[in-house]
Amino acid sequence: MRDAYTKLSAGHVSIDLVEMNEVIVIPEPGAVDEYTRGKISRVAYWYRRLLDARRRVVAAAEKIPSGEFDPDSEHPRIVAAVKEIESWTAQREKVLVFGVFLRPLKLLRDVLNVRHALRAADAGRPIAHALHTDRKLLAIAARQVLRLREEGALSGCLQNERRAEVRRALQDSHKEYERLRPLVREWVRKPIMAWRADPLLLGGTPVDAELDAARHDHLAAFVLDDFLTGLTKAKQPKRARMEELAREYLDQSIRPLIGEHEEDEAKNRC
Repeated sequence: MRDAYTKLSAGHVSIDLVEMNEVIVIPEPGAVDEYTRGKISRVAYWYRRLLDARRRVVAAAEKIPSGEFDPDSEHPRIVAAVKEIESWTAQREKVLVFGVFLRPLKLLRDVLNVRHALRAADAGRPIAHALHTDRKLLAIAARQVLRLREEGALSGCLQNERRAEVRRALQDSHKEYERLRPLVREWVRKPIMAWRADPLLLGGTPVDAELDAARHDHLAAFVLDDFLTGLTKAKQPKRARMEELAREYLDQSIRPLIGEHEEDEAKNRC
């Protein structure tokens, strides 16, 4: 009781907290002092409110034809957090999320990832995660696709499709990602070789196969991630856009590091 009261009074209500089955009995008047009885009454009241709210969420979740659906992904705090986070990411802002309980944070992550994947599949964009193979995430997707339609956030192939078609669209988008990934590795090789041949940059330096491979992996991952997040705005052919992103990365991220190294070398010589 003391633990429950402390969490409730501090606002630290875990989703797991409402799964308790014990009934909180309010003592009869005179059984304990009025201060203690008042605390127990307040805890009992808020536990009833929490349990009633959970029952409403579960009742709504039962309309989704999936035994894998976790009703806690529809918890009001999860829904509110998703709305707030997406309002900032839509403005190209980064969002840091802090929480007390790991399970709600994992559910929040899953809901955000599912919504991102659904928007990408709706627009025919590649998605990195094989969401279509995860039954729990697919169950969340079945609910979130309805929410996204209500929000007017879908205007492509998922606007009116049924659940089987939603899964197929997610699968097709992931296949496109798998097809694109080796192509990106090949496309970014040209800018790397051009950098090595440039006498003003890496020209003349000894070839380090291990370093080149690491740089290639890092560059491919960066370019692919950047391309996927901004794909709807890309008007160039894919290969040209990839090579442009690779040059931007080398100029903006690698060149400054080389400059810092040269400055350190000069200081050491002095």
